[in-house]
Amino acid sequence: MNPMLRAFAKRTLAALVLIGCSAEAPLGSPGVARDPIVGGELDRDHNEVVELVTEFGSSAVGLCTGTLIAPNLVLTARHCVAPGGSENVVCGESPFAAPVAGRAVHATTAITPSQSSLFYSGRSVSVPAEGNDTCGFDLALVTLVDNVSPSVARPAVPRIDSRAIAGEPYVALGYGIDDRGNRTAGRMRLDGLVIQCSTGRCGGFDLAPTEFMGEAGVCSGDSGGPALDMDGRVIGVLSRGSDPCGTPVYGGVAGFRDWIMATALDAAAAGGYEPPFWATSGSSDRPPGVEGDPCSSGDDCGDGSVCYYESDPLFAVCTRPCATSRDCSEPSACVAGFDAPGGGLCLIPEGPSDETEGDDRAENSGGSCALRPASRQKAPRSLWLLALGILVVLRRRAELRPPPCGNSLRR
Repeated sequence: MNPMLRAFAKRTLAALVLIGCSAEAPLGSPGVARDPIVGGELDRDHNEVVELVTEFGSSAVGLCTGTLIAPNLVLTARHCVAPGGSENVVCGESPFAAPVAGRAVHATTAITPSQSSLFYSGRSVSVPAEGNDTCGFDLALVTLVDNVSPSVARPAVPRIDSRAIAGEPYVALGYGIDDRGNRTAGRMRLDGLVIQCSTGRCGGFDLAPTEFMGEAGVCSGDSGGPALDMDGRVIGVLSRGSDPCGTPVYGGVAGFRDWIMATALDAAAAGGYEPPFWATSGSSDRPPGVEGDPCSSGDDCGDGSVCYYESDPLFAVCTRPCATSRDCSEPSACVAGFDAPGGGLCLIPEGPSDETEGDDRAENSGGSCALRPASRQKAPRSLWLLALGILVVLRRRAELRPPPCGNSLRR
């Protein structure tokens, strides 16, 4: 364990409720725990924010949120994919067990997940090696079997080179029920939030050196959901908070820079694509002209790239000239017939969108039904039956235990 975090673990943090969706339900009581963005609005823009479904044995299915940060790589909370921890978190006393196998995790980019939504199956799960306590180590990366096409979702950039700071604005996103236990319309977002603390004590509670405390809007959940900075970069992963709807604690992305970069390189090798620019440079500042970036003119694109659109200039992207598909990065292919060097442009074949518009969830599912991997094969019926338990959600309610000084977290 990192020496700073070892020293931190000796100080007891007042128990915060895990904003968790992955704790196993008792045998014989199939169910899920699910998490909401309270006071937000339906989000149709951030398709890189996905819903995760995790199978925990035969008795529970956990629903969480994650963020696609590479074509086949999802960033989420560790308690979404690993048993252990505890409902009431006491730092140094809430360790995780080993994570589930990758095949137990499934992700969808659908705005309102339903039985007809496309789910991508997991290949492997990676967690930080430095420690396994909930405080400070509640992050995980899920590598998917198949790449998510850019026509479906464009990965977000993790801000691995600068930490979140107090006073910084952010946006929260996630899937889940609301503060009354009712299902929401789907993927929700809440703007206008501000980071309250980024180190030391905050509101009478200690934070691990890798964590920060947000403002509000998450109630009993949205586990694994991102905090996005004003440039749309991921600065944190939601870990825990007080009940109801307060003091959200995020795992800071920048504190795990090396692990995230190394896992992204492995995922790129598995997916057969060029690694994201941040995985090789260590910088979260996107260079000009990255293939697939939005653009309004050729000035937005560098390295000989051009700004191209099919029919609507609002959807123009940077791409590069080519002679053969070997000149292009996967999943792009060289399309001939353009007045460009080599005669072609690297373009991404159009694929079907897996988004479901409107609130068309299955009547009894609350949003996660039969899972379909990218091959569009149906999931086992047993998993579908477990997912039916989503409307019988037991909200994680618990009184906060005060720290030694006697303070308590209250709104």
